[in-house]
Amino acid sequence: MEVSERNYPEFTTEESGIKITLFQTDQQKRAVDAVFLGKFKISEEEAEALASQIHSAMVLVCRCAGYDYVQKVFKDIYTFDDDLNYVDGYVEGYFRLKVFDYVRRHAGVYFAHMTLGRNLSNTLTLDLSSLAKPL
Repeated sequence: MEVSERNYPEFTTEESGIKITLFQTDQQKRAVDAVFLGKFKISEEEAEALASQIHSAMVLVCRCAGYDYVQKVFKDIYTFDDDLNYVDGYVEGYFRLKVFDYVRRHAGVYFAHMTLGRNLSNTLTLDLSSLAKPL
């Protein structure tokens, strides 16, 4: 899967937080193959409070039919200094994750977002209503 920086969400100069978008290729249009591309931009003070492994503080939250899935998806991932950009008092970084590697799939509509510290991303909807039974 070829992903370029232009596929990731953007922030204006004044914005900060965490944003996600759904990435799909022509070969991968099913919701069960959902890949989130995300970007965060937080103040250096917030980054300091999260310690050196900012990515490991990110949490994926999915809700479907009364089920809540909450996962620290990057808890076992190591990052390096060049994975973060320091720009004008902010720390920026990118991430990519295949949603259903972390969430049990079953028929229904999922509402998913990411958190990073006190920052809450936009919510994306994934419709798996066409699934007849759990995978």
